[in-house]
Amino acid sequence: MGEDGRHYHEFRARRVDGTTTDGLEDAAAQSRLTHDRMSAEESRLFPEICKSDIKRHKAFLIIRNNTEYARLEVQAGQLKEQIRLAEDNPPPRLYLSVADRRILDWHMANLEFANAAPLNCLSLKYWDQDDEYEFTGCHLTVRNGYSILPLALCENQNIRLKRIVKKISYNKAGVEVSVENGEDSKNEMIETYRAEAVLVTVPLGVLKENVIIFDPPLPEDKQSAIDRVGFGNLNKVVLCFDKIFWDANHTLFAHVNASTSSRGELFLFWCFTKPPVLIALVAGDAANVVECATDDVIIGRTLVVLRNIFGSVTVPSVRHIDLFFL
Repeated sequence: MGEDGRHYHEFRARRVDGTTTDGLEDAAAQSRLTHDRMSAEESRLFPEICKSDIKRHKAFLIIRNNTEYARLEVQAGQLKEQIRLAEDNPPPRLYLSVADRRILDWHMANLEFANAAPLNCLSLKYWDQDDEYEFTGCHLTVRNGYSILPLALCENQNIRLKRIVKKISYNKAGVEVSVENGEDSKNEMIETYRAEAVLVTVPLGVLKENVIIFDPPLPEDKQSAIDRVGFGNLNKVVLCFDKIFWDANHTLFAHVNASTSSRGELFLFWCFTKPPVLIALVAGDAANVVECATDDVIIGRTLVVLRNIFGSVTVPSVRHIDLFFL
């Protein structure tokens, strides 16, 4: 026993007569390779061999070494087979099960929905720069739709609809907005509206196409920002049914797609009960693909997804469908 209280096993060579070696003889015995001498554990288990003559000692070592060699040969064969299988079937870059990979793809699709763009189009550094300014609290849906907000704001206002803005002229004295009447294609007369200022809220794509003439042209910094800023794509499929067949206590449910390339296809459904409506979201690369599909193809694909979730008998035919390409 050592000073730390632990037991230590020491192999000591023994002469044929059973006496313990010492000095140079002991050092020579200790320096022999492990296959050429008995281990401390073997000396403890087989004391009669350890104390016997040299012939019996060597016979034990030969048998032990042959047995160990045979065992190592078996292990080497097993390892070679494992290496061959690994070389014939290289592992994927990411070690995930099929279920794990599908769930990860769903979360990526949800991130692409939040940013309205495929992940490979986002900045790794700045994609979440607006998070600190977002509204806190639970997610809510505006009853009767977001349209009630502008409708309330425009009460008692002079609203001119179906007017196509062609030119905006501005100076220190005020602004002039020149428009065409979109209701009468034969009437090419330009209408002009004058004001102290104008607030331009047309979509970014309209500004990029330069369909509105600004006189004088926009400052270089604003035009450069218009050219550099991008926008993504998010599509919604609104399905109207005669009755609900989903759990009325849930406001949404998810669908996990089979492949990474289709992860954003109908991956999330928003639920409404009055009237019975489902809104399916299409995000990422799938949002671009769905715009090339016909209404019948979209309806058919959506019903297949719903019937895989709820069963063929449960899901009725769609009464009405609307497509929103955002």
